[in-house]
This record gives sequence, structure tokens and C-alpha cells, in this order.
Amino acid sequence: MKTFLFLLLALVLFGATLAGTACGDNEIEEARLPVLGVGDEWTYNMTSEGQPYTWIEKVFGHGKRAGTECYLVQVSIDPPYKGVANSAELWVEEETLRTQWILIEGPSQYVMRMDISWDRPPLFPLTVGKQISGTETDYIVVESNGEVQNSETETHLYTYKVESIENITVAAGTFNCFKIVKYENGSPVNTTWYSDKVKSGDGVKSVNHETGEILELVSYSVK
Repeated sequence: MKTFLFLLLALVLFGATLAGTACGDNEIEEARLPVLGVGDEWTYNMTSEGQPYTWIEKVFGHGKRAGTECYLVQVSIDPPYKGVANSAELWVEEETLRTQWILIEGPSQYVMRMDISWDRPPLFPLTVGKQISGTETDYIVVESNGEVQNSETETHLYTYKVESIENITVAAGTFNCFKIVKYENGSPVNTTWYSDKVKSGDGVKSVNHETGEILELVSYSVK
């Protein structure tokens, strides 16, 4: 179960910490929510417990879920994450870029679904020094051969801080980014560096402090 939960934590980054965007090549004082387009795509190198993965995210459509307009995002992972998951579908709210639903599948017999609800103010427009707090509730169901094997609900109280603007260099280039740190009970859970030039919710680089997993941008194509 924990293997799947680690993957969910990574996937939900697409919207969990993103409530605004970061700066591009020139430093700016404020940034606003980006608009994604069908066909936008990002390729990352992901490292987990010393194992490298290729992680690709692509916007493939639009849909409505629970009365909310969403981007539909496909994620592929090669090789399969910890041998159990090689694809995922995300429904991401267009007005906030918060992920509200995830479906994870793989070469194993398991399927995992996750519904996510939020109770926090938006972080955008993004400015250094801004801080918000709120809850995230995750309802997780694991199925095997069409039968429910496990289900659980988790609620977390997170604080998000826009701490600084930093230059970050990855394979895709050097970007001037907002550094956003997500905290729980005073401890950092995740740090992400965002660029509005890239527009991805996973940013230019992201570090999960609980799992040690790192995402770094290799290439991207956005409208």
C-alpha cells in the first residue's frame, strides 16, 4: 500500500502545491495562474531510492467532474514505478490547477483511485512571502481484479510558503523560479521550483522530503 501512496504523493503534486506560477527568464514580483493547452507536454527525470525513471505528463483533453471544468492529464512512467505502476490519469481543475481525481494502473493486478477535496484559499497571485494553510482530504481505493482490496481516507493540514526566487538549472535549461515549500506540522513535505515559462504543476524541479524522490525537467512543449 505504501508504494502506491508514495506514487500518489508525487502525482498529486500537479495541483497540490500549485496555486500560481513562477517567473520566467526575468525576475518579476507577481505571477498568475497559467492556462494549459491540449498537447502541452513535460518530460522529467525521476529518481526514487536510486532508481531512475522517465516521467512524462501530457494534457490530452478537457472534461467536467463534480461540476468543475478540468484538464485531463496523462502520465506515463518508464520503467514501471517500483514494478507496479506505469500510467496514470489526472483530472486537474482549470481554475486552480488542483488535482481532484487520479487513476493509477500498471502491469500488476492492482488499480488505485484517489478522490481529493480541498479546503484552503488559493495561493495565487504568487508573491514572495505569501503563506496559506488549509486541509487536503484523500479518499483512496485499491482494487484487484475488479474487487476492492483496501480503502482509506486521509486528511492533512498543510501550510504553503512562497519562500524566495531562485535560479534553477536542470537538463531543460536554467530558469528563474519561485521556490514553494509545503509543510505539515512544521516539517517540510515538498519543495517545488516553478517557472511560468514551463507552466507545469510539477515545476522545473520538485523534491519530496518524505520519500526522497526528485523530479527534474528534461524537456517541455507548451503553447
